[in-house]
Amino acid sequence: MRKSHSELSTLFEMFGLSGSSEDQVDPTPILHLMQWMMSILPISYIYTDSHQLMIEYNHPFAELVELPVMDAPQPLHVILSKYPPLIALFEKTFLEQSEYRSRLVHFERKEKLVHLLVDAHVIQQHQEVYGSIFACREIDNLMTIEAQVLRHDKLATAGKMAAGIAHEIRNPLTSIRGFLQVLERDLVAVGLEKEQVYIQLMLSEIDRVNQLVNQMLLLAKPADLVLEMITSNEVIESIASIVQSDALLRNIDCQFLLEPTSLVRVDRNHLKQVLLNLVSNALDAMEDSGGGTLTIATHDDADRKNVHIDISDTGPGIPSYMIDRIFDAFFTMKEHGTGLGLAICQRIVTEFGGEIRVFSKGFGTTFSIILPAAVKE
Repeated sequence: MRKSHSELSTLFEMFGLSGSSEDQVDPTPILHLMQWMMSILPISYIYTDSHQLMIEYNHPFAELVELPVMDAPQPLHVILSKYPPLIALFEKTFLEQSEYRSRLVHFERKEKLVHLLVDAHVIQQHQEVYGSIFACREIDNLMTIEAQVLRHDKLATAGKMAAGIAHEIRNPLTSIRGFLQVLERDLVAVGLEKEQVYIQLMLSEIDRVNQLVNQMLLLAKPADLVLEMITSNEVIESIASIVQSDALLRNIDCQFLLEPTSLVRVDRNHLKQVLLNLVSNALDAMEDSGGGTLTIATHDDADRKNVHIDISDTGPGIPSYMIDRIFDAFFTMKEHGTGLGLAICQRIVTEFGGEIRVFSKGFGTTFSIILPAAVKE
């Protein structure tokens, strides 16, 4: 079976450590050179000897798997004990003395799934194996970008379809509403007030359908934004009384943890719409489970480049297999939901240059609105 050829293989062939050279070469100085190169390269590297002892790793690898400073070589299964999939891949490499490129491996780190592409090269001379070197590249950011692009494309397609349907619905609705109002006036004129109640019921249902149509149009293209530089706390404080009243009626505690934050460039009313939608979802989730606590918090990230608005509930959480679908248009977990609320929220926040992330694992859910900090001109 032919081995995969990679940059690592080429590098080792240059130094005669691929087994192709006829002359015996002392690998020690070459390995020292490799250790120095590993220390200055941005890619995560790890070097192990033939006994599966971790001899050397560089700073990016230490950050990747949260390793402390190593005073002496240690067995792989000890120092990487928190990452069984990584150990299994390395041990299989040693057992088969195999080389490969871009082998995908997954493992959990701080309750988050990490995706790595791993290259492996066996260091050997005349069938004598001195060890192996692995290069690891984290691809989580790439996968996140691909997921965002896919979601944006799906949202755009759904929006165009929704816009076409919405216009076709709105025109007959306007006619029906007009004739019902005329009928209502005629019923009152002949003294049929009792029948007027049915007209009012039909008009309220038409208004509800109209509201749904407006949401579909907003999904297709948000209304013109009036951007201004404000703090997120201003918008939250403007809806605080509404949120507290709604929470009180549902027997839900409400707390605000607002830190001073950087300015953001947003449309005040649209951000208010996003917040009220996410708060309403959180209250619905907790009401169904018998109460809880709603927390709205704000803070800047460490480098003050982004502002975070976190809306957390203590409800039952969102099943992991649904997390990737909740922002899809027309997908809903509610019995009478339209499946447009979160899709519209994501669309609006995207227009602000931000994103919405969701965290839910077993109990409680947090929606985090991340907005870029505005720079004063």
